[in-house]
Amino acid sequence: MFTQNLSRLMEAKGWQPAHLSAAMYDCGATIQDQSIRRWLEGRNEPRLNLLPYIAGALECTYEDLLGVEVSGLASTQKAN
Repeated sequence: MFTQNLSRLMEAKGWQPAHLSAAMYDCGATIQDQSIRRWLEGRNEPRLNLLPYIAGALECTYEDLLGVEVSGLASTQKAN
């Protein structure tokens, strides 16, 4: 589910992995384009501590990324 959601959110912005990597860097996280490609291919998933940076970069909620309701986190508002 994460892979499809990430792909959809990136496509909506017209982004390639390099764009997400740069936006995540602006939010405070360093991630290589290759890692993002692996997420998009479904080969790997990001570490949980990266979700706020991904959501912040894409201006979305955790639910938008994960496709499920996330309780216990400030996830109903856009991250960052």
